[in-house]
Amino acid sequence: PPICYTTRFSSPWVSSFGNWGKHNRTTLVRVKGDHFELRLPSSLANPYLVTAAVICAGMHGIEQKIAPPKEVAADMVSEDQRMQKERYTFALPSTLREAVQALQEDQVL
Repeated sequence: PPICYTTRFSSPWVSSFGNWGKHNRTTLVRVKGDHFELRLPSSLANPYLVTAAVICAGMHGIEQKIAPPKEVAADMVSEDQRMQKERYTFALPSTLREAVQALQEDQVL
């Protein structure tokens, strides 16, 4: 598998679910005061494509008035995978094949 997948799934500090939290280092998006940190993109990713995808998805959410999922206040490291799947919106692709399939099926990107 690509090194970015190996790193992402070997660390408990990187979320495998689409979620967010305030000052929460275990969520996909961490909101800190007046800015946010998107913790998913690998440093190996093309920063221009990542930025374009984030802006496109954000604009789609604003235009369609899509409400964000419920905030995650708990430390996800202390929860098991089953509990995480029950509490959080969706699991992110865990393989490159799943990621490519999700991108092909996506209507926005």
